[in-house]
Amino acid sequence: MRGRRAPAYNGGMTSTKTTSSLSAAGVRDARRTVYRANRRELTADLRDFLQAHVFATFATRSADGRLHVVPVNYLFEDGRFYIATSATSLKARNAAARRRHVTVTVDDRDTITWVSAAGTAEVLTGDAAQDVNRRLHLRAWGAEALDVVGPFLERTEDVAIAVTPTSWRSWDFRSTVLPAMAGAGIPRAALERLFPS
Repeated sequence: MRGRRAPAYNGGMTSTKTTSSLSAAGVRDARRTVYRANRRELTADLRDFLQAHVFATFATRSADGRLHVVPVNYLFEDGRFYIATSATSLKARNAAARRRHVTVTVDDRDTITWVSAAGTAEVLTGDAAQDVNRRLHLRAWGAEALDVVGPFLERTEDVAIAVTPTSWRSWDFRSTVLPAMAGAGIPRAALERLFPS
């Protein structure tokens, strides 16, 4: 997989306490902050994070109201996500029918970081879809693999879903959890040893 870089750590791990007892106030404050994602705009750090990955989770809403969530390869260009698929796939049919109910989430299990964008979908067809899909396949599979599987992909993935984000959320372990742990009284030296930068 391509090199990955998490959004910059914000330096919140400033506690110099050496006691191993956790403060009740620190734990209470952590509950308020640790599990809340940041609502934000697309920053340079988030853009770099999206460019460093090739896999995402794509969520659409089915006719019966259920969520349809699947892993996909994606291309992120000009502020939009592109997903190659078949016109007969459930994700394409859902995106066409309920275009304002889609979400793309990119996560990194090594750095425990994720970025999610809710937005509006458009299903591209014909030459527009094939052009996007070629770039997506090249990025995801590489030129050598496309020499072998490219013709198959062109026949089976005949449309592209373009997602224009309307809102962004993100969360990462280093700037959210580590400062909360330090604030609760876990010694900074121990955190830096267990979770080095």
